[in-house]
Amino acid sequence: SFRRKKPKGTIYTHSLNVPPRDFMEGFPGVTKRFEWFAIDYNGKFWIERAGDYRRFLHGEALSLGIVAACAISIKKAGLSPDQRDSIVNLLRRFQLPTRLPRDFLRKKILEAVKFDKKFEAGKVRFIVTPQIGTAHVSRDVTMKDVREAIEAL
Repeated sequence: SFRRKKPKGTIYTHSLNVPPRDFMEGFPGVTKRFEWFAIDYNGKFWIERAGDYRRFLHGEALSLGIVAACAISIKKAGLSPDQRDSIVNLLRRFQLPTRLPRDFLRKKILEAVKFDKKFEAGKVRFIVTPQIGTAHVSRDVTMKDVREAIEAL
């Protein structure tokens, strides 16, 4: 029973995003403990925007996002087309998609993108890369830039 246990740690958060990890690594940000533990959670979970994952696996969607981010980086950060091609070729080598199917409605992505973590108070915060191995946050990316990159997929 939780009532008889003393807490070993407390977490305060606006969101909970714990990536899969080996249990021997412990719970991120709490302790170095790796034995079994329990969480007495008091609160609500909700999904802000349900996705349609019947068409793409998560890694496939990430691949497409990387290609779109390259297009934006060419325009906003000076990424060279040769470096973009290197990135796209690497994704293809791993048999990941780099283009959307013709029948896929780009409008679905544009509607969902407003709920992405890149959008804060109606403004776009976007990671751009001027060259492979370097990146920074840009606030100069517009919704038009995002739309053009998605339409080009």
